[in-house]
Amino acid sequence: MSQFTTSLQSWQIFFATVAAAAATLTGLLFVSLSLNRERLTGRQARLILASARLTFSDFLYVLMIALVFLIPHQVPLSLTVALLVLGLSRAIGLVQDYRRHWRKSRSKM
Repeated sequence: MSQFTTSLQSWQIFFATVAAAAATLTGLLFVSLSLNRERLTGRQARLILASARLTFSDFLYVLMIALVFLIPHQVPLSLTVALLVLGLSRAIGLVQDYRRHWRKSRSKM
């Protein structure tokens, strides 16, 4: 067994805990929004839904990273590629969110 594999195995409990916490919080956020659908109407609901959407995507992102580290027999190249794909997809999503927010703020002026 390589030193890389041994090092990843020593972190396995941590990443399993992070994955479980992220999955639990994602589920709780989904349930809380589902139970309060009638309150999520009107102008203030837009802010709540935007915040919930961002939080939901952040929890899913953390979950995906933790799951990547839990893949058995991981080699450095595959871990690098997986993390690079996740990082680039998140960066693209953040840029799109920033551009959307910037356009909205410019149209209000």
